[in-house]
Amino acid sequence: MIKFMQCIRRQPQLSVVDFRRHWDRYTQVWQELARLSEARRMVTSVGLDIDQNTSIQLARGTREPFDGVLEVWWLNGEQVSKYLQDPALKEKLASMRQLQEEFVDLASSSFFFASEAEHLGGG
Repeated sequence: MIKFMQCIRRQPQLSVVDFRRHWDRYTQVWQELARLSEARRMVTSVGLDIDQNTSIQLARGTREPFDGVLEVWWLNGEQVSKYLQDPALKEKLASMRQLQEEFVDLASSSFFFASEAEHLGGG
């Protein structure tokens, strides 16, 4: 399995509420992309504005949590490459990139492919 991850920070002028509004639309576009590309799984997460996160950040000297994380899994890289040639998928990718420009701080975000190893079984 291969997965594509996006660790996203919102543009500085956006509130958390505004980010979440954009995030909901963005997630819908990604759901369509995932279906078109026969992805096996898609998961999104949003950072929580809670005291525990602030405590960890201050104690460890880390940056603030990402505002959103998106993960999409496929069987292999060949499957991803195959679908990147599909005209319908290319159209959705263009739509997704346009949405990114509205709310994502690209310079502070990270997008990458990864493999995953499970160390404790899921419930």
